[in-house]
Amino acid sequence: MKLTEMKVKTNKITYVLLLFVILSCNVFFAQNSMSILDGFSNTVDITTPAVAANGVATVQLGDKHFLICGASSTKNSFYLYQMGAGGSFSGMKLICEFPEGGLGTATNGPNVLLPIVEKVDESLANIYVYAYNNGYAKYELKISTVLSTNEIEHDTNYIIVKNGTIHFADKSNVCVYSISGQKMIIEYGVYSIDIPSVVGAYIIKAVNHDGSSAIKKILVK
Repeated sequence: MKLTEMKVKTNKITYVLLLFVILSCNVFFAQNSMSILDGFSNTVDITTPAVAANGVATVQLGDKHFLICGASSTKNSFYLYQMGAGGSFSGMKLICEFPEGGLGTATNGPNVLLPIVEKVDESLANIYVYAYNNGYAKYELKISTVLSTNEIEHDTNYIIVKNGTIHFADKSNVCVYSISGQKMIIEYGVYSIDIPSVVGAYIIKAVNHDGSSAIKKILVK
């Protein structure tokens, strides 16, 4: 009987403590209510998601910020937005709605439109989208990496291609881009690298220890 009484008392004490914690949390949140810092209210003339649609993901590729969210739980589609400077809503623009015809028109009772983003590199991200009761799909988001001309020092002897190898005049951090601007190879602190194995045109950018850079276009046959 004593053990039972002790257990009852312990339960009462636990209940009182739990009630106190709940009341304390209510007071804390009441005194520390959060305000919205940014959102669609800061956009101008832009198509916004339907009220019932949910699910959101973001990704940064280079200096560009993107937001993917549910567009409509009727046709089960998604919106891809490019955000404004620094990822802000101000200045954002709608790039597209996808899939164009939606994933399907089966009833999406819980309004689940879930985007998941996997960043591959600074120019590529995989986007996976799921709509409850309608299906799952994968998309690729690619951006072109533009090389800034003010970074180029025209030194024709800094990068030399010979016998299947790309040589550098100094130890360099090297990026190899496809002609469309996609980053293909990255090497750090090297004097040479093998040429790409796939036929095509490439842009080689090498940066040495003091930040000086050289760029050369090569053609692999």
